[in-house]
Amino acid sequence: MRFIVNNLLYDTDKAELLAEGNRTYEVYNTLFKTTIYPVRKVSLYKTEKGNYFFTYKADYGVMHCEPVDEGTAKDFLAHNNYDKYAELYGELEEA
Repeated sequence: MRFIVNNLLYDTDKAELLAEGNRTYEVYNTLFKTTIYPVRKVSLYKTEKGNYFFTYKADYGVMHCEPVDEGTAKDFLAHNNYDKYAELYGELEEA
């Protein structure tokens, strides 16, 4: 699936799938005038150029793409696919 975000093309067919897991999002609910925090199943990808992005299905089944920085990707990867994290960044020190 292809997405265009900020005039950049993100293609899940060409990117490497690193991990899948749950992520909480902050969403303002205009009906009740409050902030809600839905949890969505996301997939983390890395492009050939080293950029990271999440994809997820939101309301009404619409697919979204969210580019993220390396720190966000690294944290998500450490919690959702430690083997891949260790392969890319090295083992973490044991407590």
